[in-house]
Amino acid sequence: MKNHMLACAALASVAATCAPAQERVTFDYWYGLSGRLGETIQATCDRFNASQDRYEINCVGQSGYANAVQNTIAAFRAGKHPTIVQAYDAGTADLLMSGEFYPVHQMMDDFGIAVDWDDYFPGIANYYANSKGEMVAMPFNSSTPVMYYNARDLAAADIAVPQTWEEFGAALVALKEANPERCAYGYSPSSWVDMEQFSYAHGVPIATNNNGFDGLDAEYVYNTTVVVDHVQDIKDWYDAGLLEIKTNAGGMNARSAFGQDVCSFYFGSIASHASVHAAAVDSLDWDVAMIPVFEGTARQNTVIGGAALWVLSNKSEAEYRGAAEYLNFLATPNSALFWSTETGYIPVTLSGYDRMLETGFYDAAPFKGRETAIASLTHTEVTPLSRGVPDRRVSAGPQRMDRDDARDPVGPDRRARRARPDRGRDEQDRPQLRADLPRRQLPPDRIPVGPVPEHVRGPGRPRFPFPRAPSSDPRCRRTPDASRALQEPLAGGRACRAAASDRFRLFLLADSAGDLLVADL
Repeated sequence: MKNHMLACAALASVAATCAPAQERVTFDYWYGLSGRLGETIQATCDRFNASQDRYEINCVGQSGYANAVQNTIAAFRAGKHPTIVQAYDAGTADLLMSGEFYPVHQMMDDFGIAVDWDDYFPGIANYYANSKGEMVAMPFNSSTPVMYYNARDLAAADIAVPQTWEEFGAALVALKEANPERCAYGYSPSSWVDMEQFSYAHGVPIATNNNGFDGLDAEYVYNTTVVVDHVQDIKDWYDAGLLEIKTNAGGMNARSAFGQDVCSFYFGSIASHASVHAAAVDSLDWDVAMIPVFEGTARQNTVIGGAALWVLSNKSEAEYRGAAEYLNFLATPNSALFWSTETGYIPVTLSGYDRMLETGFYDAAPFKGRETAIASLTHTEVTPLSRGVPDRRVSAGPQRMDRDDARDPVGPDRRARRARPDRGRDEQDRPQLRADLPRRQLPPDRIPVGPVPEHVRGPGRPRFPFPRAPSSDPRCRRTPDASRALQEPLAGGRACRAAASDRFRLFLLADSAGDLLVADL
């Protein structure tokens, strides 16, 4: 009897050994970050795969945010898209308007995963929420711009850390007087910093319809606000030799110039904090502060940059379960601590931030100073003008993920049979995100007429009249897309000036290329 039991046990052992292990459910995740940040994304994927044995996430870098969105749109049309895509803030409208996503609040609820959505910072949660306040995408890597400054240089010139742009301009003069050969301000043109975040901090609109959240017919109005003053200051600083253009094409970008102790000031994302520390020379004594505002301005909160994770439609239930588990894994305080330690990004949840405070994360270098981004994002309650811009092209309209423009070759019957949970294509969530907010609109074919109201330009700031453009010349119409406007600004500007009684400034920002153009016509 004993021998029989041993034989059975041996056979059972062999059977167990020979039995195939349960195969993991594999799903794809495409991300846009590259370099060191991309490596950290891969590390989060490896950590998730090692934490359990049911799912295998396959993470594939797309070498840039824009590539991640564009490649996903193309892959979706071919039916080969990933389950999760990391889409940057400017791609929000593309994903939202497509309707081809599984809202994360619904997915987590469908799979019984409890998420405290109130735990997310309001300035982050509002950006990725629908008109009901429900999260449609999972915030992941969030940032905001800060002012990087060389503390040693400021101390040598007896300069306090600038809090206003007037103080900043005076600091540049003082730095040049103290050391004429040194670069005071390393500048890389950035519409994200110079126009978008500048506008949020000053509480002025970038576009009508509450920066595009209230409707797709929004139009840019940044050329009627204090943004014009700021760009003029940038030009004046450049003409006076107080500012030096620093780009990769010139051999050294602004971040590197600051880290290598070449320039005293640099403006960039808090996400660059880790990179500055890693590349900084030993002698560099530096810190960060919130971006300045003009004197007399009631500072408002800045807005997040970075990206969120979107779960796309037409995937299996098993893949969705894996995606839900991965997003839940990322939302833990320990994951927030890992992510913020390895990058310069801020935690997106209050619990993650509290965990970092408990560990003394911000008490000393190399992490001291990163809490400045939290202070900037939460400086005031989020307003309709400091919520963000869902699509930087505004009136150009979002790109669609439909397989063939407006036609869907799969047909309505097959669409109803797609193997996915309801993705929530409620019309009230597309395109209007905030139907309760008042609408503002300009005539579609005219340049705004000055003088600019004080509530827009800010108290004490000079007025910049813009003449009415003659509608008979199509080149005088307000170009809806800033990047396309760069192709014909001067020709159109001269035509408009010939019909106008006053000399005026044409100011354009091309977000797609990151170029800035100021032309006095």
